[in-house]
Amino acid sequence: MQTDLSTPNDAAALTALHAEAEALLSRQQWQAADTVYQQILACSPLDAVALCNRAYCLEHLQQLPAAVEHYRHALQLMPEEARIASNLAAVLIRLGQWQEAENACRHALENDAGCVSAWSNLGMVLACLRREVEAESCLETALLLDPQHRLASFNLSYLWLRQGRWQSAWPLYEQRPWLPDLPSDLPRWQRGDALHGKRILLVQEGGYGDVMHMLRYLKALRILSGCGISLLCEPALQRLLTALPELDAVYTSRSEPDPQAYDLWLPVLSLPVVFDTRSNAIPAPVPYLFADEQETAYMAAQLPPRAAGLPRIGLVWQGNTAFHNDAERSLPSVQTLTSLINSTRAQWFSLQTGAAAAQADSLPALIRADHLLHDFAATAAVLRQLDALVTVDTAIAHLAGAMGIPCALLLPERMPDWRWLQHSCTTGWYPATRLCRQQTAGDWDSALTQAANWLQTLASA
Repeated sequence: MQTDLSTPNDAAALTALHAEAEALLSRQQWQAADTVYQQILACSPLDAVALCNRAYCLEHLQQLPAAVEHYRHALQLMPEEARIASNLAAVLIRLGQWQEAENACRHALENDAGCVSAWSNLGMVLACLRREVEAESCLETALLLDPQHRLASFNLSYLWLRQGRWQSAWPLYEQRPWLPDLPSDLPRWQRGDALHGKRILLVQEGGYGDVMHMLRYLKALRILSGCGISLLCEPALQRLLTALPELDAVYTSRSEPDPQAYDLWLPVLSLPVVFDTRSNAIPAPVPYLFADEQETAYMAAQLPPRAAGLPRIGLVWQGNTAFHNDAERSLPSVQTLTSLINSTRAQWFSLQTGAAAAQADSLPALIRADHLLHDFAATAAVLRQLDALVTVDTAIAHLAGAMGIPCALLLPERMPDWRWLQHSCTTGWYPATRLCRQQTAGDWDSALTQAANWLQTLASA
């Protein structure tokens, strides 16, 4: 590797810095590793390895444009290195720069036709561009090269799930790359393992909405197991889920459950795999989540009186900004909802939480209720005061759906979640939910027009 160092002592120091940075990388101490790589690059700006590794740190620090810059620089220095081009493509995918991502993947494959990550990334790009036949071919090529490649397996499963080909997808879906391991010897359920007579610890994966979505399987799982079932989840869900009769306990810390009390643990997103769910035969025992009656009465007293003759409608326009697809699924701002509010006579309530909640102050028609939403039990009690909800694809959509509350779910044209399939305006998961889809990428007006029409139909029913 060419460097700018001119003396053996400088070279030795550089070697030591590389070793220090790599040790920090192995411990996922991204900020500390980034600081060391900055030192290396200050001495040796043409060090392609340092450029790549710093780009990797910047990815994890959510500094994606800077990561792209570093990968591009490294690729200029080592244009034949397919993995650099593939890593660049992965960041461009996260930024939604689809054509540049496709170009980077193809650059990688021109230099190494056996680069599995490039085939997998290209498949994802093409799937996002709705070139699904090409996408499937790329992902299948990746798996021919490496049948154990988890990301390619997951990407292909996701493509098939969105197409409704769930029977083919479930085996590959079990290869999703983020599955956690519990810090104990408790074995994780593997596809095909018997569950009868097993004491099961369910474990949250994904977001809050994923947990609420999958709890529809609790009754069936209890019958299948014949033994106790408990759940390990985030604290914001605990009060809501403790009331479920199928759960023996709801834990919020990995240190709480006694491994000796269980035979295995099961990630919540494996439940449709356990029951081999089909897109045309979704179990939908709605409602299966409920608000506490006393808390519901308390929330009724906290909200303004109902306006005569007007429906009460909740609004949520942004999800968790850390979610990888949030730029696609969230509205740019509350102002995007102006046309819906102006065209529909209603008493409007903002159920938006987080940093975006303050945006509600810019629309006088919105009544803020975010101060009441301390956790999902409180949110459920507030939802009980409403006639409908209009929301982007975030956790509250699942809560409303599981409670049987009418919900207009605003969906992006690109990369909608697999569970909503591709074209339908209804979903077997939540019978009271209406799917309102963008007609073209970024076109929220079309989705909001569908929501407005649905709300009018709801009001006249």
